[in-house]
Amino acid sequence: MSCRLNGRIQRGRERVRVRILDISEGGLCLLVPVWLDPKQPAALAIDVPGRATAQVQIEIWHIRREKSKSSTNKVWIAGAVLRDSDRAYAQLLEAAGLVEKASSAAAPSPTPAPAEPQVETIDSVEPRVFRLHCKAKGSPRSRVLTLAADSEEEARKLAEADLGRDWDLLEVRET
Repeated sequence: MSCRLNGRIQRGRERVRVRILDISEGGLCLLVPVWLDPKQPAALAIDVPGRATAQVQIEIWHIRREKSKSSTNKVWIAGAVLRDSDRAYAQLLEAAGLVEKASSAAAPSPTPAPAEPQVETIDSVEPRVFRLHCKAKGSPRSRVLTLAADSEEEARKLAEADLGRDWDLLEVRET
């Protein structure tokens, strides 16, 4: 969900102010004034208007420089994967309508005792992995998707659903 929240990333003793551009159940898109090392964990405090500050642990997944001709400052766009969060973050997601609200009246159901595995029900066949080479229509842009599917036909259907009508499948290869 697109949003405009402010926050702070804690890296050691350094605090970096960030702007949260997009928020989801599994990750965030951040606008940051400094380079953040990919694959590095960080603590993020999100300022939620009218609520408590949400504390989350994130891992920077990717980062790129924003290409803006109007801005003289270096600005980076970082994608972050959520590692751990607190109750305030869950409330933020509920308020945004990204997750269903947990019913406070419903008692948690007891976890069933683990059943003994039966040989007939265990599926020991690993999924087949396919690499699909795709090209954007009317553009030199290309992509390689890696998908797990039961068949080549299913891999094609998954890729077409993911890419949309603006892409052509050039090659499907099983790895």
